[in-house]
Amino acid sequence: MASQRKGSPAGNSKVSDMADIDIIRSERVMRQSREFFAPPPCHISVQLRSNSGQVPLAEIQFYLRVSELRSEEGTTDSEGCLTVGNVPPGDYVLELPDKGFELLVSAIPATVDRTVVRVAGYMFDERNDDRGDA
Repeated sequence: MASQRKGSPAGNSKVSDMADIDIIRSERVMRQSREFFAPPPCHISVQLRSNSGQVPLAEIQFYLRVSELRSEEGTTDSEGCLTVGNVPPGDYVLELPDKGFELLVSAIPATVDRTVVRVAGYMFDERNDDRGDA
């Protein structure tokens, strides 16, 4: 028969229960600290407007590289808006490939709805109703 020392986990269930409680507490503290130090969820939500700010850049193709493994592409809506969710905080290059423009946009916290970005040099030519080619 094996002898058990007094106070060892196998011989004393009280000590074993306390060790389990300490493990649970430390796991909870680690989870809370990860949540505390994790960057807040952000998104990119911009309204693209012409150089003057008067004309929304509607139905414009865009490309956004979020990371090495993720990129987003699409078309702005009728108001020149685009939204890309769940991105880390930081600045990103937004490309408008059909028009040859690149601009820097920032990820914004979930509490902010949208930012307006004027595309420098993007002009509306009323003579032929062609946006960006003036």
